[in-house]
Amino acid sequence: MSDTVIIKRKVRRDFTTLPNDLIRDSLLSWGALGLLVYILSLPDDFRLRLCHLAKQKSCGRDATRARAKELEDAGYLLITRERGTHGRFSSTLWEVSDTPTLSAPTSP
Repeated sequence: MSDTVIIKRKVRRDFTTLPNDLIRDSLLSWGALGLLVYILSLPDDFRLRLCHLAKQKSCGRDATRARAKELEDAGYLLITRERGTHGRFSSTLWEVSDTPTLSAPTSP
């Protein structure tokens, strides 16, 4: 017995192209892969926030945060928090890649 897979696509506009290595990365859970695909589909100048991501699907804030942490650990996401005056966080920079190359800077 053999299984047959039929894939039909009609892509005309508004789509995202991803490397197959990303899709097949066994280190990522289905949830982390879905989150990464969603983030990669956003415009380059999109102002990304965790609270925004959590509202896009029904999994909630904690699950979204856990998937983001998984992407950080795998090297697809780097979140850098900048501190302003008085040591308070002033801005957050999200760097996202379709290859696992990002890592946190090492402290001297």
